[in-house]
Amino acid sequence: MIGQSVLRLYSPDLVKEEREIMAQLKAGQSIPNLDTVRIKKNGQPVPVSATLSRSKTAREKSSGSRSSCTTSPERRKIEERILHLNEELEEKVATRTAELARSVESLKAETVARKQLAEDITHVSERERQRLARNCMMTWRRS
Repeated sequence: MIGQSVLRLYSPDLVKEEREIMAQLKAGQSIPNLDTVRIKKNGQPVPVSATLSRSKTAREKSSGSRSSCTTSPERRKIEERILHLNEELEEKVATRTAELARSVESLKAETVARKQLAEDITHVSERERQRLARNCMMTWRRS
């Protein structure tokens, strides 16, 4: 990377953030434990923890900046586990939502059937009431 801009290592969407960090370094501030993304030689992004600071000469003159980046396999495993758990949760939510939708449709169908049954019972009851009334009238007329 000698003779090339260090910004080449940064994700394009983080260049603005890196320029702000460079300004902080020029002002003499150190940036410890910055979680960010760098670009590998093959172009793949890699999450890193970076520590950035100004380099100074023996006479305390600023001579540039230095950064130390480390990857964390443990952190990567945890992030992958979180992604996996999120996917499982999304699948469970989708399954449960489908089950609930089927239950709602079943309840709607049962409600319609019960309403029809209630109407049928009312109709039969009315016919039976009318039949009994006719029988009473016939019995009364005969007496």
